[in-house]
Amino acid sequence: HFRGGEGLAAFCGVAFAYNPLMFLFLVLASAAVMFIVNYSFVVPYSLAVLFCAVVTMLERNLWVFLITLLISTLILWKHADNVKKAKKATDIKVRDYVRKYILHSGAKEEPQTVSAELACTLEENADGADRDNQTNDK
Repeated sequence: HFRGGEGLAAFCGVAFAYNPLMFLFLVLASAAVMFIVNYSFVVPYSLAVLFCAVVTMLERNLWVFLITLLISTLILWKHADNVKKAKKATDIKVRDYVRKYILHSGAKEEPQTVSAELACTLEENADGADRDNQTNDK
């Protein structure tokens, strides 16, 4: 289960408020990097580095560079464990996910729409109902 993203969402809001065109560039460039590398964990890294570089080029101000460098460093530091997790994880790769769940190419499998928690709850309820039916049958 994915937990997180609030900080990155806030960062994206700030980037959008600062310059919507720059934000669009950051999103498209990060998406391109994600598809090239084939892992989604690179998005915060590419956003942070590109944000610092682009804002510095636009503003050409030492203080702006230092502030964006601090923000970018915090993002990189906060997401440092993602690389370790990605090396160990068996997560589906980005292009495979797109093929399987968005483009539906290959095997015609429907994407799972029920969360794992809900599936467990439904299974437990079904087991409980089966036990109740068995008790009533006796």
